[in-house]
Amino acid sequence: MTEAKKTKVKIEGKDAEVIIDVKPTGYESALFNLPLDLSIAGVKKYSQEVVSLYQNAQMRIQGGKDSNVSKSYNLTREGVIWMPNSKPMLVRDSPLLYIAKEAVIASRENREVYPTLSQIEAALANSTEYPQKDTRIPTHGFNSDALTVFAFGGEENAKKYGEFLKDAGVESILVRTARKSYVDGQRKPFVTQVSLGSVEGHSNIEGVNRSFYLNNWLRGAREIK
Repeated sequence: MTEAKKTKVKIEGKDAEVIIDVKPTGYESALFNLPLDLSIAGVKKYSQEVVSLYQNAQMRIQGGKDSNVSKSYNLTREGVIWMPNSKPMLVRDSPLLYIAKEAVIASRENREVYPTLSQIEAALANSTEYPQKDTRIPTHGFNSDALTVFAFGGEENAKKYGEFLKDAGVESILVRTARKSYVDGQRKPFVTQVSLGSVEGHSNIEGVNRSFYLNNWLRGAREIK
């Protein structure tokens, strides 16, 4: 059974609270509710990486539907690159992980974050197509959908997470997108961060997170042997 512990820490000189999920084997996870740059700094403080959708799903299976990791939503390491007049792409390593302070400033000024061409090319090296309109994916079909297979670590792992959600009463998840007219009206590609909804919230994949200067739950993970 995963045990969640709250503790106070200092992140770049600022007081913060962190929730640590502890288990003897599997994954240890730290959960922060801070602006994006401070949450990432907190994850690094605990020698963790920002959690991937795959790791997030595995921790939920590991901890069960009543565990803290299943009950909370959080930002993940994935991002969506939105390209005017082209298909959006879900990328495993969001460029925002490396330019978090810039993202916080842009968000506070109510503007999008435009990665450089090299940052976009690096992110696209590990990616898959993302829907252009809100899409529902049935949990019994996770192993046959390209997005969930990519997101949750291959056909077998995607199938297991789909079965876990179905057992928890979740028949389908919603993949949320930005308006195509808005994307096509941008001057160049921009990037948003992906979050995974709680199990109670149907584990929706939200690809439109951009309020980085506000407190957002962000989870770190470290595999324990």
